[in-house]
Amino acid sequence: MRVRVKYFALHRDLVGKADEELRLDEGATVEDLLSRLVSLYPSLVDARAYMLISLNGESVDKGARLKDGDVVALFPPVGGG
Repeated sequence: MRVRVKYFALHRDLVGKADEELRLDEGATVEDLLSRLVSLYPSLVDARAYMLISLNGESVDKGARLKDGDVVALFPPVGGG
């Protein structure tokens, strides 16, 4: 299956691009995707634990299942005050 990954802020800087399409096995989870991304971009290893993850515009956890055509957006934590 194909999944589009969008990178924002720090994550975009770490991977050097705003988005890309990746092929994953059917039944893959967000966690599987993150493992693949860290293998492609070792600079993401520290950021992985703190990523905010959106799947098709909805906040999800790392156990969420992916399907063909999904869009996953990765955001760094947001602070405010």
